[in-house]
Amino acid sequence: MALTSIVLSIYRGDALEGEMTAYAVPVREGTVVLDAVLWVQANLAPDLAVRWNCKAAKCGSCAAEINGFPRLMCKSPVTDYGTEISVRPLRTFPVIRDLVTDVSWNYEVNRRIPKFTPSAADLEDPEPWRIAQRDVDRVIEFRKCIECFLCQDVCHVLRDHGRKDAFFGPRLMVRIAALEMHPRDTLDRRDLLRGEAGVDMCNITKCCTEVCPEHIHITDNAIIPLKERTADRSFDPFRALGLGGVEDGLSHVPRQRPADLGLRLDPGSLDLRTHAVDELFCVGSLLELPGATLARDVLAHVVDEHLAVRLPRDVQCRSHGIRRMLRTIHREQHLLEHVVASFCRSGDR
Repeated sequence: MALTSIVLSIYRGDALEGEMTAYAVPVREGTVVLDAVLWVQANLAPDLAVRWNCKAAKCGSCAAEINGFPRLMCKSPVTDYGTEISVRPLRTFPVIRDLVTDVSWNYEVNRRIPKFTPSAADLEDPEPWRIAQRDVDRVIEFRKCIECFLCQDVCHVLRDHGRKDAFFGPRLMVRIAALEMHPRDTLDRRDLLRGEAGVDMCNITKCCTEVCPEHIHITDNAIIPLKERTADRSFDPFRALGLGGVEDGLSHVPRQRPADLGLRLDPGSLDLRTHAVDELFCVGSLLELPGATLARDVLAHVVDEHLAVRLPRDVQCRSHGIRRMLRTIHREQHLLEHVVASFCRSGDR
């Protein structure tokens, strides 16, 4: 294989001062950035500090910023970058020396997350736990994390705003999601999420998902579901009505006839069709229901008329409390085949 040469610029220095130093490095087909850095260390700069281990993209040790983009050096062919490549340490974390950064903050935060907590009955059960495959599939993705902390590095809340005091970061959101979504875990971490962990600080730019070498859908499968869980607690319409949570609210719903509820439905946005099986088809929003009585009126209408409620799967729900309320009806009375969504406009929550 023919040798060619590239110019590799590497940050040399510590947290106080440093500079980019250029090295001419011979490369060949298949050479990755880590190979080039190690060639510099072996031949030109034996004091170069660089962290690496497996060289198989499974340990996460060789994370760095290549031409300004957070990547694993062992997974980045030099041919992807041309003849001039710059390598810097992860910007979000303090530099120890050269390409080595202090990522200990991540482990300190991890210790503040309550551990896996099964029920007492599960702990005492001598039989192996049986878990549905769909529940396994939901959390197994999070177990692929190799803790390279590229997602932490690219997160603008940590990187640009330095808010380590307010946000745990994507990696720790994945950690909490793996616990919260485990079917045998019983601990409620929603107060931690909305408080110290700062899940509300994430504004869903999906930068973390873009850089993940394990292709974990961090935003869609971890952070957004965690946001929904905290929204259920914080914006539950039953709590706003002083009726406790959604499940508690079911026992307080007035047993009224639909005509007594004063429901004013926008015919342009709602399609009601009663079939032989008494199904309520809802498309769009219940635009004219007063926000203060929205959950109570809708629930009474559904319960009193014993209606099954359907909505296309692709419609998104604005009110997490109502969505959870209707899930509860499904569980309690087996009336719903799909969760009703988009029940209120933005100002009705």
